[in-house]
Amino acid sequence: MHIIIDLDDVLIKSSYVDAMGKRCFCWTKNLKQDLGITADVISLLSNNWDDVIIGKVSLCEHVEKTLGLTIGNVSSNDFIKYWTEYKVELNEDVATWVTDMHAKGHRFYIATNQENVRTQRIIEQHPQFFWLFDKVFTSADLGVQKNDALFYIKVLDILNIKATEACCIDDSQQNIDASVAAGIRSIRYTSEETFNISL
Repeated sequence: MHIIIDLDDVLIKSSYVDAMGKRCFCWTKNLKQDLGITADVISLLSNNWDDVIIGKVSLCEHVEKTLGLTIGNVSSNDFIKYWTEYKVELNEDVATWVTDMHAKGHRFYIATNQENVRTQRIIEQHPQFFWLFDKVFTSADLGVQKNDALFYIKVLDILNIKATEACCIDDSQQNIDASVAAGIRSIRYTSEETFNISL
């Protein structure tokens, strides 16, 4: 089986729920303490973010255009470095399952709505795990987001496999709906349950 699996909040822990019940990105937790920048910066960066994750605009260009060359006393390059190199944790139950399934002969691919800088930095942090994946598919490379069936159609075409030979795992219902529309068996991941499925 060819297994196409999401990166953020499936393979890695990307967000958490704060004391107010709001979901926040893990990398922003110490942003003010480390860089003197408030989380308001994140809402500014979300404007036109779709252009970044489908590869129309580079991450550096977007940050500089949105926030300027400096954010407070921090350069845009230092801000990007802080964000993209933030230490991430693997979701251990998913990592264990992937390792076991890989040993049984299943093939794995990452599919992520992301620009390529951060994706590559995350993979470099855990080489002992990510070597299990044959290929990484980013929305920036494919020019389309995962909530569009075309993303998965392109993946199938690149891998030269049929939809019936693939399985998609994601935490987003929109992405699941898109992969189902492409004819792929799809499973929604939830962190509330230990992940362990049979293929």
